[in-house]
Amino acid sequence: MSTDVKQVEINEVMEQPEGGVLLNSNLISLLGGLEVKVHAKIGNASVSVKAIKELKRGNILSLDTDIESELSLYFENNLIARGNLVAVDDSYALEVTQVFQVDS
Repeated sequence: MSTDVKQVEINEVMEQPEGGVLLNSNLISLLGGLEVKVHAKIGNASVSVKAIKELKRGNILSLDTDIESELSLYFENNLIARGNLVAVDDSYALEVTQVFQVDS
């Protein structure tokens, strides 16, 4: 059995400098209108399987977050911002207080 092996030219990829711009302005103008899903995290709770099975309407589930704590905003499991829970009209909203650079 013979294997056909071919050489492939591999171009060097320039590493993005620390703190550099992840997307250049041309790419932003091309993709800027693209919508992505983000999610806000209020807190966590540890619950037994039995408690989940017995969960019913009206039960209170305590979370590990203080009322005054900021919420975390994520994009694809990357923390991108923190902020305060606010109300806008009849909906919840996040008032952003910190923005983080996502490491690639």
